Amino acid sequence: MNNVIESMKALNFFSPGEPADSAEISIAEQELGLTFAEDYKAYIAAFGAMDAYGIELTGIIDDERLHVVSATKDAWEFHTHVPRSFYLLEDAAIDGILIWQDSSGSVYKSTPGQQPEKICSSLEEYLNYNK
Repeated sequence: MNNVIESMKALNFFSPGEPADSAEISIAEQELGLTFAEDYKAYIAAFGAMDAYGIELTGIIDDERLHVVSATKDAWEFHTHVPRSFYLLEDAAIDGILIWQDSSGSVYKSTPGQQPEKICSSLEEYLNYNK
């Protein structure tokens, strides 16, 4: 899990938030009715949320737009074809593209009306995919 943290720190213009504690992480999982991937938990425990050049991930933060619970619930409302075991990782803000992750750590891309397509096997791979 340290690799994902180091990969984030190495991103251009990396800007972390405040770390989330284990209680906040558990509450978010309960509110969504799912389990976060281990790499996502490590990320939000270290940074809460983050952005960098070309990437802005959801997390546990006071901003509803980027809070994983509110962002995921909003995305589920409009992307009814996405499994409820996925949580929103990033809104690409291009052509309705959303990036999701499941509890195994796999990362998926969805577009409006289409089934999600697996694009990476982990959050770290996704960060490198975006470079």
